[in-house]
Amino acid sequence: MTTLKRISIEVIVLLCLSAVVWLFASSHATPPAPVQTIEATPAPVLINTPLIDMALSGPVKVYSGGAKTKQKLKLPASVVKDDSKQVIAGTRIEANDDHPKTVTTVIDADTGESTTYVTTEPLPWLAVDTRGGIGLYTGFKNGQQVARLQVQQDVLQIKQLHVGAIASVDQPLSGAGQQDYFIGVGAEYRW
Repeated sequence: MTTLKRISIEVIVLLCLSAVVWLFASSHATPPAPVQTIEATPAPVLINTPLIDMALSGPVKVYSGGAKTKQKLKLPASVVKDDSKQVIAGTRIEANDDHPKTVTTVIDADTGESTTYVTTEPLPWLAVDTRGGIGLYTGFKNGQQVARLQVQQDVLQIKQLHVGAIASVDQPLSGAGQQDYFIGVGAEYRW
């Protein structure tokens, strides 16, 4: 059997095993938190800065669609139902917890006050994952002190399952030990 064919079979088996582990883990895991929208607090710089009235020489530009647009942005029901509150800005930010976030600013046409909301979105079913890492560690292996260099590169995300490649080299720090290495692909369940 050629090396390429053997590696292909190993990758397929590994992906199948990863899918089984993911299915088992996801069936026993706590259910994902529902989409949550909270009112954002002002930036620390603005907390003690007073608001002032400002007359505009022209109309304020708001996003069309009214309640339908606000509902798509998953804003609170009180905002969706209030026609005086209109969306003036919105952006999506990526967070360290894998959940994408959407930031939306709403203006109240009656009072002129604006409010910003942060919505935590559900994890994507399938997404490209380009995060990676490199680390240098020291420890013991087979009773001998070693230094380990490890490189990891994620490629794909399926909900909480991350698929990628990893490589490591273990170098003995003393004695007549032999250098050891590992190169492989796999999946990791993150919470």
